[in-house]
Amino acid sequence: MKAVYFLLLFLPFAASACIDENDVRSAIPQRIVPPKVNFIFAPIFDSNISTNEPSANVTALLSLSKDGTVTKILKLEIFPKSLPKEPIIQSIEKARFFPKTDNSIPVEANEFDFDWEFDIRTGPKIDIDLEL
Repeated sequence: MKAVYFLLLFLPFAASACIDENDVRSAIPQRIVPPKVNFIFAPIFDSNISTNEPSANVTALLSLSKDGTVTKILKLEIFPKSLPKEPIIQSIEKARFFPKTDNSIPVEANEFDFDWEFDIRTGPKIDIDLEL
């Protein structure tokens, strides 16, 4: 009976001593997790824009840093096309993303496809009448 306990206890350790560590690492699949949006604020447009659309769609190609900030906007497509680009660009530049990870290590994402839909909001109309 002692021999059975000895074999059950010692055999796993003896078998693991014969395994090459590099073979084990290469057998583990490389896990790459793409970036995800942490937060982004919808842009607020001037009250003088004219569009009948209630929402907008943005498709962008972004470069992201290791900490999830936007480093560069490579490509930008906006629908409806009548919307001004500047408020949308400002919102994208202020956005934060969970970074791309390679085996749980944050890395840069050079070409991240970003699709975004948001409601079109305008600022309040303010009429100022000055009598001098």
